[in-house]
Amino acid sequence: TFKGPAAGLYARALWPVFAKSTFSAELQALESFDDGSYVNLEMRLRRPLSEHFFVGVGWNYSWSDVELESGITSKWRWDFGWNLDP
Repeated sequence: TFKGPAAGLYARALWPVFAKSTFSAELQALESFDDGSYVNLEMRLRRPLSEHFFVGVGWNYSWSDVELESGITSKWRWDFGWNLDP
């Protein structure tokens, strides 16, 4: 639990790259001054395969210094999915 004052930050961005590909990024940060800090960064490059299907590659970086869960993780992943919008 966080006791006392805290400050947070959230930012999100989306950029077109090339050939209908998009790059997106999301940053979340929380600083509770004496009881811990948390940062999560997620980035994704996504490319449509057809009107409804897409493929992407993503990277997630987390840094946590709180009593409940502490440490650093970095993960790469492939995303395969579909969009149901008409």
